[in-house]
Amino acid sequence: MRLLTLLVVCSAQISQGFRQSRPATVGPDDHDASPAEEYSTRRKHSEPCRPRLLRSACPNAEFRGLVLYFHGFTACPSQVDDLAPFLTAACLDVFAPTIPGHDAGLPNCSAGEFCSVQFSADLGHDLRELPTSSSVYMDFVHEVSDVASRELSTRAERLNLHLETLELGVLGLSLGGSMASYAASSQPQRFTRQLQVNPFFGMGQEDVDANLKDCPQKVAQGNETKAD
Repeated sequence: MRLLTLLVVCSAQISQGFRQSRPATVGPDDHDASPAEEYSTRRKHSEPCRPRLLRSACPNAEFRGLVLYFHGFTACPSQVDDLAPFLTAACLDVFAPTIPGHDAGLPNCSAGEFCSVQFSADLGHDLRELPTSSSVYMDFVHEVSDVASRELSTRAERLNLHLETLELGVLGLSLGGSMASYAASSQPQRFTRQLQVNPFFGMGQEDVDANLKDCPQKVAQGNETKAD
């Protein structure tokens, strides 16, 4: 639990501005809703935890592809808002879905809203709906990867581009990094690029971790040997 709390507090450095983060919306389109637009519309998440879909800022002929972004633990898709302009300027669309159990937003603990963990004077996280089965996250990765593939195919058709010339990349931060890794390794034929930023693959055994941390100090004090 100590490490879980530490992860939540550390991720708060990215999460604190979520309530004020600017909305990221898809521009006007004369076509019917695309696969990613339909997916985002079906999910009634509160801001800032609703899925993001941002379009390339380049002329249609220069469109290069799409990046599927997985946000971090106790974060939201709005985590991509500051990064997205760099990707859209590079002629890429960005699709950032909401990881299961992360759609409660940031409750105001001081106002009486339920908080599993509080990371500031007012804000915290409600983790009651966080899935504990790995199959839920694996199914989610496959679902949104399929949405991203169909989105890219739709974009290629509407822009009159050849699908085989476009890229489908996957990017993830922290917990999202492990999801990006799973997406790329389980579907290598689907993704052309991948990037994991500080991927989180497991918490380990906290009692062992604590003993290892304290070992050098105990040896220096003469209370234990390295063999112990």
